[in-house]
Amino acid sequence: MKRLKKLLLGFTLCLSFGWILFNSALCTGADLINGHDWRHFTGAKVTDAGIEIMPVGRTIVRKVSVPTETKDADVAEMAKMLLTPNPPINLSGPFLQVVGDFTISMDLNVTNNNGAYVDFYGTLPVIYDEWRQEGKILRVGLEESMLVISIWNGESPDPVIESFETDFVGAGKVTLARVNKNFLFQVNGKSVGHIADPGLFSNGEIVFGADAAMGGGFTIRELTAQANNVTSKVALLDRKSPEIHPVLPYSLRYLGASRDKPLYIGAAVAAIPLASDAQYQSLVGREFSMITPENDMKFQFIHPQANIYAFNEADIIVEFAERNHIRVHGHALVWHEALPVWVTNVNHSPLELKQILSEHIRTIVGRYKGRVGSWDVVNEPLRDEKIRKNHGLRSENPWFKAMGEDYIEFAFREAHAADPEARLYLNEYGIEEPGPKFEVLYAMVQRLLAKGVPIHGIGFQMHEDMESGRYVGSEPDLVAINMNRMVALGLEVRVSEMDVNMNSRSTPRRLNTQSQAFAEMLVMSVKQQGLTSFGQWGVTDRYSSLAQMFEYFKLGNGLIFDADYQPKPAYKEMKHILAGSPDY
Repeated sequence: MKRLKKLLLGFTLCLSFGWILFNSALCTGADLINGHDWRHFTGAKVTDAGIEIMPVGRTIVRKVSVPTETKDADVAEMAKMLLTPNPPINLSGPFLQVVGDFTISMDLNVTNNNGAYVDFYGTLPVIYDEWRQEGKILRVGLEESMLVISIWNGESPDPVIESFETDFVGAGKVTLARVNKNFLFQVNGKSVGHIADPGLFSNGEIVFGADAAMGGGFTIRELTAQANNVTSKVALLDRKSPEIHPVLPYSLRYLGASRDKPLYIGAAVAAIPLASDAQYQSLVGREFSMITPENDMKFQFIHPQANIYAFNEADIIVEFAERNHIRVHGHALVWHEALPVWVTNVNHSPLELKQILSEHIRTIVGRYKGRVGSWDVVNEPLRDEKIRKNHGLRSENPWFKAMGEDYIEFAFREAHAADPEARLYLNEYGIEEPGPKFEVLYAMVQRLLAKGVPIHGIGFQMHEDMESGRYVGSEPDLVAINMNRMVALGLEVRVSEMDVNMNSRSTPRRLNTQSQAFAEMLVMSVKQQGLTSFGQWGVTDRYSSLAQMFEYFKLGNGLIFDADYQPKPAYKEMKHILAGSPDY
């Protein structure tokens, strides 16, 4: 009886003062490792010892051209700043729901102390078109003997950083506790410091991420969480498998599939909201019959180091599509942008670059063989100026430097070898209307076909614009001329990335002009015999690539669903057209 009373007393104390007594044997938190999914977490390996975290070194290279070799110190420093870290997040694994104060404890074994980091996300980042808007994040890092705490408040890319001296060497326990709007930190049972909580977990969720400095690594031997008192709550949950969303009558995908000549209705999607945003998931599953990974299959995202592939995000997209009977169009195997620095900043020989490209294409296409139905094999190979030079090809492209024009043929043949059933596309902008750029592309396609290259289609991107409330984009009748010429060569065509950027705030009049632009392009498209899909570059303005680059919360307005997931007039007009309205 005395032992029972002692245990009950200890349990009560743990509930009330768990952050103080966390090292007590009486206090046991929820175990986040055993029985939970860490196998779909890039850089993580589940072992008997715990979760091994290996360095991924994934970064996002900004769309700015800076010389990699320069004697100008300022320019050299700027070049370093152009790399935005993009560490892995366990999107498929366990997460916490928290109310009030809590404690999280980690037992870590660090290979070296160059840098071992565990990230706690209160809100997840948004990956726009090759830039990352940080969410609310608490990063707990070990660098040599220092505990380095970084806090992103979700409103700026720049964290608040505090460093604390510790006695951590090799292995030990690190705890963090949220107590009265402060984070308190202990290492091996000793308090080392505290930092104010700016409301990182006000949404009530904590999602986990981790990374290590290159050349290092560490093992999370234990990871537990618990509430600090009786008025606080900690719940441990696991991500569910992607939900199956019913195809509702009169949705875009339903109407597209119901036509005499079925038409895929497409959108570019992102893994993070697809895994975490229920409204986004529902919208994608309900309205679209084809999805394209906006960023998650680009080189720097999926192949961040020579010997490392990061498939987790792409897998999330493909698995969602499979459960919801949505076709996947892969993007983009070969491009001059979105390349990791291990490709561009190393003096590779032409043969080495050819081998890198071959291995990259065969690995990715092979992994998704039979699951991704079509691919943008080569993306945007043509220059905008001096279009007659080098057959119009971009000379700064590393693949062109290694192989000349032959890199395009090589890429298509490698993709076809990896999946002979996949439909293979070249995707380009600025080819919508007749002109020099289209003529250069047309001649290139003729050369490829004459060699028997397995190219099956052309993606017309259709990034269109408005100025002062007027539509100034491509004319549908002229687009039809170019599409028909490609179809006459035996190719398929698709509208691959349409958006209509207002370049100004949204008003009812501008929404109607935007609606007319989408409608007229769709009317033209459904008349094209060789057209397979009509896609927009995004789902909702909340996550659109038209957001002002590097400016937080300055959203674009070029898509058919607004930032609150509500349909715009363009959506309604598209439904009328797909339903065969006599008005069109």
